[in-house]
Parts: sequence; structure tokens; C-alpha cells
Amino acid sequence: MGYAYSFLMSANTGAVIEAAYGFTPHLWLSVRAESEKYQQDVPYGKFYNGSHVGVNFAYQF
Repeated sequence: MGYAYSFLMSANTGAVIEAAYGFTPHLWLSVRAESEKYQQDVPYGKFYNGSHVGVNFAYQF
């Protein structure tokens, strides 16, 4: 079955960059990259990396 747990994380500031290209006036492709790092809000808490990249296709009616 698995299990679930939660813990507090310290606040931080990340970075985002996004670029888009319009193939036609209605069809778009975008790429987005985010840099996120978190630390548990306890003394000597573990660091977690939440960085990721995404690709998006959009069609505007």
C-alpha cells in the first residue's frame, strides 16, 4: 500500500527561465526550466532538489 508523511521546509528563492516559439499565429511551443532547492526546517535537515524542465504545446483558438 505505501505510506505518507510530511515535514516542514525552509523558505527559499528559486529561478525560472522560459522561452516560446510561435510556429503559426495559433500554434506555440515553449520550454521552461526551474531551479528549486529545499531544506528540511530542522537542525541539519536534509536538502532536496526540485529542479525540473517542462515542454508545453499550445493551440490558441
